[in-house]
Amino acid sequence: MVNTDFDRKALAEVYEVIIMLKNEDFNKIPKEIVEAIKLNKDNEYEVDFQKIVRDEMLPDARQILSAIYTYYLADKEEKKVIFDLINIKKQTYVKYPIFEKSNKIEENSNIQDIITIKEQNFFTRIFEKIKNIFRR
Repeated sequence: MVNTDFDRKALAEVYEVIIMLKNEDFNKIPKEIVEAIKLNKDNEYEVDFQKIVRDEMLPDARQILSAIYTYYLADKEEKKVIFDLINIKKQTYVKYPIFEKSNKIEENSNIQDIITIKEQNFFTRIFEKIKNIFRR
């Protein structure tokens, strides 16, 4: 069974792209995939070919086309390069998880430990007021 959780407009864009392929490339894509895209696409959506040419298609359409290219249209060497890049990206993300949100606060920490309060002494406040008077 084919996953149809994608945006129906994206499927319309994908369908328009794959029907423009050469016959030899179009025949590499399984008929079930093409039929699933055709049945689930938004028939009311007018595909703007200028956006496709400028590579401004919907994100879901881009992902679907990437998957179709990777699994059905790319030759063995290209597939190897693509999967190597995916593995490198996964390893880098696991090794350096800089994009993970870290909102953890230690249980023993106090709010004053987290927020550093900068208090000015009496003489510093007077000096700052005098400086502000001369700035006017």
